[in-house]
Amino acid sequence: MNSIKENQIRQHTCKSWDDFISKVRNEQPTIKRGSYHIPSKSVIYRGHANKDWTLCSILDRVLMKEANTTEQKKVTHPRLNGRTELFHTYCDRILTNFRYASHGMQNTYPNMPEDELWALGRHYGLLTPLLDWSESPYVAAFFALLEENKQWQVGSSNTKRSSSEYIRIWGLRSWENSWKDLEKKDEFEFVLITPLGMTRQRAQRGLFTKLLSDGYVDIENYLKSRELAHCLETYDIPVKYSSEAITDLNLMNLTHATLFPDIQGAAAQANMDNRLLEQEIFHRNVLEPEVRKQIKKLKKGLLKKQNTNNESVGIQKKK
Repeated sequence: MNSIKENQIRQHTCKSWDDFISKVRNEQPTIKRGSYHIPSKSVIYRGHANKDWTLCSILDRVLMKEANTTEQKKVTHPRLNGRTELFHTYCDRILTNFRYASHGMQNTYPNMPEDELWALGRHYGLLTPLLDWSESPYVAAFFALLEENKQWQVGSSNTKRSSSEYIRIWGLRSWENSWKDLEKKDEFEFVLITPLGMTRQRAQRGLFTKLLSDGYVDIENYLKSRELAHCLETYDIPVKYSSEAITDLNLMNLTHATLFPDIQGAAAQANMDNRLLEQEIFHRNVLEPEVRKQIKKLKKGLLKKQNTNNESVGIQKKK
């Protein structure tokens, strides 16, 4: 166990995928309270394809993007300029529209609580103030790799990869039961509810955080303002180990088919298997013949050089 530094994010740069596994297993920070060193009681994880991305909900990202693309740059995120009511109006409008559009559909019911409806919508791409986390660092790593390799995403035909050299796994720790040391009503909350029939969330061991604080849109700076940055940790993993990581995660039974246990997940798994098969075919039909050709050429050159040397030795002996 190692004692943490108050209000500082713990950062780990991993040399490889195996190094990440070792570090995340052995990370057991303690916090000093009086003469005691208290270990953390809970930890959750989130994966990012780019280590520069902040802990910010998809709704906050969209609002920030709109603010940054405004011509006169005079528009800011509603929560950053004292217009919190406007932000809540956005949320109410999104949730009302979703409630109306999903009425009578599977996994919904009349008067469904707001947080449960947010959680349900989040799993299907709804703009929400929720941020996804998992109790498993390996599930978080899967999603970081999923985002880094866009062609592996559920429902995606994108073949681009991110430009980052590292993926990042975030950890968020608590030293109290039920996240009481971090929660602050109407400011920073944990959404632990699992919507009816939400097999994806169960498979992913998922939960959510909801940041509603005035003045902050990312969790890092928000927790720093409360002198709680030590509750955060990061693990940066080199992108070049993506294939090795995916192979390991599949051996752990972490695949599209298991984390998205529905038709969409099955289709994504089939697409991923097909792409891996294409890579194998390319390797066998293109790379391996080229390698064999180069080896043959190299052997031929070495043999020719050896014959030349033998001839030189023979001439010297005759002399």
